[in-house]
Amino acid sequence: MRYLVTGATGFIGSAFIHTLSSNDSVLALTRNPDSAKQVFSSASCEVTYETNLSNLDNLDNIDSVINLAGEPIADKRWTDSQKHKIQQSRWGTTTALTHLIEKSVTPPAVYISGSAIGFYGRQGQAPVTEATTDVHDEFSHRL
Repeated sequence: MRYLVTGATGFIGSAFIHTLSSNDSVLALTRNPDSAKQVFSSASCEVTYETNLSNLDNLDNIDSVINLAGEPIADKRWTDSQKHKIQQSRWGTTTALTHLIEKSVTPPAVYISGSAIGFYGRQGQAPVTEATTDVHDEFSHRL
């Protein structure tokens, strides 16, 4: 199977890629290919690197897209500027992937998109489940 993984060097992306077999290949979207090559030096699958989705014309040779890209939410103070970066890093990548899928004659069969948003957040001592609808209204929930 051939995967396109955005956010490939992140916690989930790198763990996922290391589970793949030698029959698989990954096109890893990364800002730093040299660093990514070190992260995946022991991966069983073939990994190639791309720095920008705009370098691709379509996703015809991709079976599955796994979109995990996004500005980290926990390493900087949430100024208005940082909130904008967090939003655009998710929305922009998702939009670019959607356009590439639309341009594909044989689009990927699978598209998974996940993002760290911290939905449950500050709920105090109240039990929180997937059915909870009364949540503390804040940026991470609206993201």
